[in-house]
Amino acid sequence: MASHVLLIRQDIATPWWFILRAFVGAAYVGFVALRLLAYLWLCLPRMPKGDLRRRYGEWAVVTGPTSGIGRAMALELARHGLNLVLVGRDPAILRQISDTIASLSELIVVNNAGVAEPGAVYLHEADVEAWARMVRVNVSAVTEVTAAVLPGMVARGRGGAVVNIGSAASESIPSLPVYTMYSSTKRYVAQFSRSLHVEYASKGIHVQCQAPFLVDTRLMFRFEEAAGGVSLFTVTPDAYARAAVAWIGRGGALCTPGVRHQLLRRMAADVPDSVHDWILLHLTTWNRKRRFSGSE
Repeated sequence: MASHVLLIRQDIATPWWFILRAFVGAAYVGFVALRLLAYLWLCLPRMPKGDLRRRYGEWAVVTGPTSGIGRAMALELARHGLNLVLVGRDPAILRQISDTIASLSELIVVNNAGVAEPGAVYLHEADVEAWARMVRVNVSAVTEVTAAVLPGMVARGRGGAVVNIGSAASESIPSLPVYTMYSSTKRYVAQFSRSLHVEYASKGIHVQCQAPFLVDTRLMFRFEEAAGGVSLFTVTPDAYARAAVAWIGRGGALCTPGVRHQLLRRMAADVPDSVHDWILLHLTTWNRKRRFSGSE
């Protein structure tokens, strides 16, 4: 008995919505990959010694240079051949030296001075003067020093650089409970820097806010402390300063120098605000209880 096999071929068209989703997905992956490569390009290469001096002049002014990021930034700028003016974070001292700074038209200014205390407290628990002092150092001093140097930079006609040290606490997370005033003052620094960058870019003046995550300093709020462990994303002040100086004039109006901090920023961006708020509220209030356990 003969057997017959009948083959029937059907051309099944791929649905248009599947093609559209595949295209959008591929485009998104390509966009993320390009951004990551751009960040890595900024992070990995080292700026040749002398580049900052040739571009911005012989002088650098660093506020808050006695420890942490300020000290490390001052040392790194010195390694690049710049002469330094080191200024304490006391607003009165900053005002006294403003005339001297203004006379230096060819320079880089690093506004690093800042305070984080009172910290781990609700707004009603600290007196108004304590909050006013934080605003004077974190907001007013940054404004006064920047306002003092800009006229000389404009008159010079060759530009300059102002680097304001902000915080990821105001840029990469939606809230920071019981550290509200600190994160709010750093938000001012970011908006101040962004707007000035737009205003003065045409004059060759690069205003930049650097917003680091975890740096092993006394000032920086440390999430690994709240979590009771050591974070793989924490960097030393020296490591941060090397990345930060390499980004001057290259990282845009708002940046987060360093590969590890960039990765943390990208991960934070993918978490919904409501999840951020819930996690941070529990971490910071738990850390607050532990910090004040002896007095509560």
